[in-house]
Amino acid sequence: MRGDGRIFQQKGSPYLWIAYYCRGKEHRESARTTDHDTATRLLRRRLKQVGADQVGARRFLGPSAERVTMDQLFDALETDKVNNQRLVPGEMPRLRAKWAGWQAMELTGATIAEWKRELLEEGLSLKSIRNLCQLLAQAFRLALEQERIAYAPTIKKTPVPENARSGMFTVEEFNRLEAALPEYLRDFARWAYETGWRAGGIRSLRWEDIHDNVLTVRAMYSKTRKAQDIPLEGALLEIIERRKADRKGPYVFHYKNGDPIGSYKTAWATARRTTGLTGRLFHDFRRTAATNLSRAGVEEKVAMKITGHATNTMYKRYRIVSDADVKGALQQRAVYEAAQLEAARVETAKQAALAARQAADEAARLAEAARLAEAAVISHRLQ
Repeated sequence: MRGDGRIFQQKGSPYLWIAYYCRGKEHRESARTTDHDTATRLLRRRLKQVGADQVGARRFLGPSAERVTMDQLFDALETDKVNNQRLVPGEMPRLRAKWAGWQAMELTGATIAEWKRELLEEGLSLKSIRNLCQLLAQAFRLALEQERIAYAPTIKKTPVPENARSGMFTVEEFNRLEAALPEYLRDFARWAYETGWRAGGIRSLRWEDIHDNVLTVRAMYSKTRKAQDIPLEGALLEIIERRKADRKGPYVFHYKNGDPIGSYKTAWATARRTTGLTGRLFHDFRRTAATNLSRAGVEEKVAMKITGHATNTMYKRYRIVSDADVKGALQQRAVYEAAQLEAARVETAKQAALAARQAADEAARLAEAARLAEAAVISHRLQ
C-alpha cells in the first residue's frame, strides 16, 4: 500500500533503496546497506516520522536534516548575529574546534554531558562552560526555527554559584593607576572609569559615532540591542577633546600609529603592580561607575543609559553597597526619625497653644457675659 512505503533496488546502486510518501510527495533515499532487515528498520523509522508530521507533532524534513553538520549550524548562527548587528561571541572558535565534522543529529544529551565533564577536568570555570552551552543551544534553536533539523538535544543549564565581585576603584586609586598606564591607555581607562563600559565597547568607538558632542552607541555594541544617544559633558567631553587633538584614523582610542587598541594585558598588569593594585580587573570599572553614579544621586534609568546596563537587576548587581553606605543609611533614618519626632512635638505644641488660646477666649467670653449680666441686674434695681 502507498502508506506502507517500499524497498527496492535502484539501478546502478549497490545498496537497497526505500521510498515513502509525505504530504503527497514521494521521497526516495538510499538505505546505504544491502541487508533487507536494516533497510526495513530505516523505512519504519521514516514512516514514524511521516506519521508524526501528519498529526502535527513534528514536521518531517526528510533525510537532508540528518546530514546537517555542526559547522553549518555555527555558520548560520554567526550569519544571524551579524544580520542582527550582534557581536559574534569569542567562544565560537572553541565550539567549532570541538564539534568540527560532527553531524547535528550525532549530538545527544549524553554526548553533551560528557563534553561538559571534560571541560571541568580541563579546569574551565562553570561560568565559561555555561556560556559555551548557551551558545550551543542558540545554534540548535536557530536551526529548528529555520527548519534545518527536526529535533535538538537537551542541553541542561549549568548552574553557576552567585559569586559577585566587589572590586572597585576609589578616586585616589584610579588617579594613581591612570598615571602608571602608558599614555595611549590613559583616556581609554578614564572612559571606562567614568562610564563603566566594557573594553570591547570602548575599542569600537569611531569618530563617525560622534556628532555635535553627542555619542551614538550602535545597536551591536549596546546591551539593550538598541542604538542610543549619550550627550558628551564634563569628563567625557574632555576625553573627546583630547582624542581629537591626537586623532589618527577612524578610531577614537588607538595606539600611537593609529591602529585600534587590542590587548592591553601587559600594560595593565604592570600598572597594577606599580601602584599596588594587584588583583583589580578592568571590569571593576563597571562596578565603580555604577556605584559612583548611584551615590551621586543619579536616577537609575539615567545611570543605566550611561553604563549600558540592559536591566535594573544587573545594574543593581554592579552597584556596590559598602559598610559606609549602610552606616549612612542608618544615619539618614535616625535623622528622619528625629525630624518626625520634632515635627510631632511642634505640632503638639501648636495644638496645645491653640487649645490654651481657645480656653482663654472662652473664659473671656464667659467673664464678659457675667459682667454684662451683673450690669443688667444693677440697672434694673436702679430703676
